[in-house]
Amino acid sequence: MHPEQIELTKTLFENIITNPGAIMHQSNRFICKNGNYINVEGTITNLLNDENVGAIVSNYRDVTEKIIIEKQNTFNHNNLIALINNTNDLMWSVDLNFNLITSNKAFNSLVKQFLGRTIEKGNSVLDVGFKQDRLNRFKSYYERAFCGETFTEIEHNITPREFWSEISFYPVYNEGNVVGTACYSRDITQNKLAEMRLTEFTSNLVEIKNE
Repeated sequence: MHPEQIELTKTLFENIITNPGAIMHQSNRFICKNGNYINVEGTITNLLNDENVGAIVSNYRDVTEKIIIEKQNTFNHNNLIALINNTNDLMWSVDLNFNLITSNKAFNSLVKQFLGRTIEKGNSVLDVGFKQDRLNRFKSYYERAFCGETFTEIEHNITPREFWSEISFYPVYNEGNVVGTACYSRDITQNKLAEMRLTEFTSNLVEIKNE
């Protein structure tokens, strides 16, 4: 076995050898003929008092692939968390009961500006202190996504400051069924202000031309 596991395994055997019939679980690393180590999980059972066995019995199974997959999943998860939190755009997801599944730091920060607090995972996004007309509007957005529709809406806010948001809604599927919606919002205030200035400028030109 791997040198780092030897002392731990010795201690395990010393404990189990004094407890007839005891079963202990262990994770270990064994070396293969090719020189590579594999990860194993198994049990060590004290059957010294069993006249048909008279030994400490170990049963192990190779879990190397399982551990590799778990490490990769952990890496993917941490990488995804880093990506969604390294942006000023808002990202959040909602289940069919309108409860928050997950959210990034930007979403939590903006909600705190509005409400003075964040929305905890598992809590309703429709019962958090926003004005009723806004809640009704967002409820209709979520319901459209729950029906399988992918779409984008523009939201205009005047508190705590005036800004415009472009919000996209994407249905979340599990085994072919919609189980929620993923939402993505980006600040388009500068674009909107530029558009308004252009509209005003064009209107002034038309007025000057007419005069």
